Amino acid sequence: MRRVLLYFFLIPTIIFSQWTWINPSTTSNTILKIRPISESEIIAIGSRGLILRSTDKGDTWQKIDSKTNAEYYAMSIVNPNTAWLLGNNYATDRNTILKTSDKGKSWEVAAEINSNPTCNWDNEELYKINFVNEKIGFICGRNRVGDVSYGRIYKSIDGGYNWSLIFDEPDFYIHNMS
Repeated sequence: MRRVLLYFFLIPTIIFSQWTWINPSTTSNTILKIRPISESEIIAIGSRGLILRSTDKGDTWQKIDSKTNAEYYAMSIVNPNTAWLLGNNYATDRNTILKTSDKGKSWEVAAEINSNPTCNWDNEELYKINFVNEKIGFICGRNRVGDVSYGRIYKSIDGGYNWSLIFDEPDFYIHNMS
């Protein structure tokens, strides 16, 4: 019985003790997604506008100014230079899309969804962004109208600056795409 208890307490300690916080210094932001953009470069995104970039396989990290306070939770990378982030700025209730063309060194607001003139995106819950090349991209999500949820897919043909609704189906739930 002693041996079983020893293993019960010792094994988790050994397994979980292999993780150490390297860099950046402890932050109150939550990291929600980490993706490599090249063999040595990594982008991490998260709450309160968090964008982190590493150029040395994660040994060191640089905080990048997103110029927003959005919670970024989805990322699409088409090549080492070009990527998009999808997030929600809960303070303004706007979905925000950021774009980089310089390996994540700087980001620009490509679109703020609820202000997009080609779509009425009020009450939208957007979940995933996926670009197939530098111009054509898709976003999936849903819109609630009363008790009915409409599954939606939007398409951009200009690099994420403008979006058109291409699928809108009641009682249909789209949470992911690839």
